[in-house]
Amino acid sequence: MSSYPGILPGWIEFSLDDPHPEPLAFIAGDSLTWMRDFEQYPASAGWTLTYVLNNSTAKVIVNAADIVATGNSFTVTIPAAETKLWAPGEYLWLAVLQNGAQRDTCAMGRVAVQPDILDATGPIDTRSPEEIALENIKTVLAGRAADGVLEYKIGDRELRRFSLNELLKLKSYYVAEVKRLRINRGEYVEPDTVAFHADWGING
Repeated sequence: MSSYPGILPGWIEFSLDDPHPEPLAFIAGDSLTWMRDFEQYPASAGWTLTYVLNNSTAKVIVNAADIVATGNSFTVTIPAAETKLWAPGEYLWLAVLQNGAQRDTCAMGRVAVQPDILDATGPIDTRSPEEIALENIKTVLAGRAADGVLEYKIGDRELRRFSLNELLKLKSYYVAEVKRLRINRGEYVEPDTVAFHADWGING
């Protein structure tokens, strides 16, 4: 994945794929802690760090009191009482450094917030929307779909309204999306493999 070009004054080149100490996934209601260091933005020089998380239905700004300067670095400690209020889902997060009138976005990534099944009052569906869509598409393709599944909508169309070719394309798309989500959650994902017959030779 391409990163932002490091050509503007004050910008740091970074990518969604860069290693970072922020969690890839966690359970809503868990306590979180990590340390962050930005060499060009030392906390001792007056820089402050802000985290913002956003998706299509929710936005979260981490409380300033949860981010404490530790020498030149920042220690982030988010209590369980706060993460418990975060709606489950996948978020894009930004790490924004500010000092007076200067503001630079210095890191970004994605995090999956999982529902808290410990304190839930009953069973809950922990699947992501992408996982639900993929399972429903597979059920339709297998010819086992009941009315509830056939009425499931992707965009503004029910699954019963998609052609076989469209369903196969949707399945390929959601297989890739679910794989990405599971990798982001730290789950083991079987690597893609290609099967061939020994008699076919290299060119099949």
